[in-house]
Amino acid sequence: MTLATATANATCKTTPLTDSQLTETGLRQYLENTKAQKIRLDEFVCCLPEVFSKQYFVAHSSVAAQNSIPSSPRVVMTNFTPSDNSVPELPSAFFSINGGHASLNQTNSVEAVLIDRKTGKVELYDIDFSSGHPEMSKPNPQTCVNCHGTYGRADAGGMHLIFEGPDVWPRFVGGGDVLPLVEDGKTHTERDALLRRLSNASLKSLKENPRFKCLSPAVPDVRFQMELDAAVAKLNRIRVAPLIAQTKDYEKFKYAIAGTDVCPTMLNDVNCQLTAGGPKKTPCNSWFTPESLHLFTDQSSLRDQIRNADTVLELDRVGFELFEQQRVKTEKAIRKANSERSVASLDFDIRARALQPRKRLLPLATDGVQDLLLRKYAVDTELYHGGIKPLTRYLFEARGIPTATWGTDIVAGYQRPAVGLSELSAIEPKNGDLRQIQSAGNLCDRLRAASIAATSTLAPKASGVLRANTKKQGLSR
Repeated sequence: MTLATATANATCKTTPLTDSQLTETGLRQYLENTKAQKIRLDEFVCCLPEVFSKQYFVAHSSVAAQNSIPSSPRVVMTNFTPSDNSVPELPSAFFSINGGHASLNQTNSVEAVLIDRKTGKVELYDIDFSSGHPEMSKPNPQTCVNCHGTYGRADAGGMHLIFEGPDVWPRFVGGGDVLPLVEDGKTHTERDALLRRLSNASLKSLKENPRFKCLSPAVPDVRFQMELDAAVAKLNRIRVAPLIAQTKDYEKFKYAIAGTDVCPTMLNDVNCQLTAGGPKKTPCNSWFTPESLHLFTDQSSLRDQIRNADTVLELDRVGFELFEQQRVKTEKAIRKANSERSVASLDFDIRARALQPRKRLLPLATDGVQDLLLRKYAVDTELYHGGIKPLTRYLFEARGIPTATWGTDIVAGYQRPAVGLSELSAIEPKNGDLRQIQSAGNLCDRLRAASIAATSTLAPKASGVLRANTKKQGLSR
């Protein structure tokens, strides 16, 4: 029997779950009402609303609590549906299972994720089928909190989604297809061969494993993943916006924070101001009063090698060494896996740009940064191959405000841009400043003027107007 026939003949043995029941109360009531039918895990998947059988993605190398291997992949189903008008409806639910191999965790569980589209709030549940009927956990059991919380704890930020990204999903079937697009058309033959082999092993399991019998045989392609990736980023910005609004001196720095999202020249503007125009004393478009610059000194979130560099020349040398160490380590792991024809899960990181020998330390847009501390944040962020903008991270972390838990990493990291002007505006009152500025022209000029005015109320440091580490700018290259 082909998968298409099996899918067509697979039916829910009870009344299917409806879209209106995709809430904690609705899901609990549904499981209670169907307890007498003793629905198995694979049968429950058949009872989800139809969209979940069509919109899914497959992890050959999941490293979450519900893990996977290529021959027994993890399938994550969602009600996200791409839209032709580029404004898709955000997902409100995910359900996931793995192939059930004895070496894996949570083989008898469905992991359910419910999301409030308006607030981005994430709630997770474990639905355990091992007793013969489904038992749904309380919200956010510790098994889920270990990965979706903050360093294994639930805090004010609540739970967060975990998606590798941004854009690049090498642990998922087809996720490597986008790598040449984000690497300027370059390919890496051995890496691509490894990812194809792992993807093919997972696709074979999708056809043969009865757990997946109710999935559509048409596996969504990388375009679906990229659109979902953008939706995940949007949900995360909605979730993080209130956390940003609670940070120290937010009302004074919110215009600059918003500027990092929408003003492409802001990084160079801030670099110009921090270096007093550089060797040529170029006039600068300043974003901060000179008196407020003393607040940007903290380096505690930077890795030791970066933090300890005393000049730009030393920083670049250290940065190149760290990038090369990453590249060589990944190259060796890929060659070893290919020489053994391995179909084991990826246990190493493959990111965009990670395998390219570097002629330039930083992307062209950031390579001109000469302020030592700002460049440290740029280099450190690039080492994460992250999506957050170095200037965004600098505006918070150089003031001692952590941002690493605002992303979608399984542990702290910088894989998602956390700041969005529209999301910050949405949480303001109807007459809020950001709303008014956003509705007018010359957006970046207006944000910059507002930032200067707001930071003028910050108290200067008694020792002078420049920040404490000005003498260690190390502008020579």
